[in-house]
Amino acid sequence: MGKSENLVFIALADVMQTFDLDVQLFRDLLTAFRMDVNFKGFETFDDLVFYSKHSADPVGRLMLALHGIDDDKALQASDAICTGLQLTNFWQDFKVDIPKGRCYLADEWLSKLDVSRDDVLQRSVGIETLRPAIDEAIAETQKLFNQGYALLAYLPFRLRIQIAATLAGGTSILHATQALANPLQQRPTLNKLDWLKVSLSIVSMTLCPNHYSKRGYA
Repeated sequence: MGKSENLVFIALADVMQTFDLDVQLFRDLLTAFRMDVNFKGFETFDDLVFYSKHSADPVGRLMLALHGIDDDKALQASDAICTGLQLTNFWQDFKVDIPKGRCYLADEWLSKLDVSRDDVLQRSVGIETLRPAIDEAIAETQKLFNQGYALLAYLPFRLRIQIAATLAGGTSILHATQALANPLQQRPTLNKLDWLKVSLSIVSMTLCPNHYSKRGYA
């Protein structure tokens, strides 16, 4: 291990001690890395959530810890946002991931359509068949984002702007993915009108966090 790598770990240890960061969060990230290396797909939606609990949720919890936020409801809302972002990333990248041998749709969704993961990877089924599974994946992801709006009310102003932007951007990409004629062959993009809507949502969420926390939408 080189000197520069040693310095990175020394700096990390200092930050962990200064902000009393939970070492388990870093262990969770390593667990997700091992799961990714040994990827075998997901049998259930709960399995997807379990993966995201290790790959994405620790990032949000670390951010909150750095800002001294440890309320249980805030942590749960943060987890919902991070898991929603992780899943949105999966759904927007079918075109990229399937050719690489990765199908992130849960087997339980595919089985309702009499489709297997291998059918998806071999591209022997089209969007007409898979649309119900994709719609279910997006609906479950939207529920997570809806739960995440509760976090806004716990955040200081500057951090609230960042999280509002994250929520607005994530949900916009999710909606754009659902609107694609064929998300198996297309990736979502946002046009000028979409970006205007995102900007207005950011302002609204930042200035009226309690409204979104109570209503659960953007």
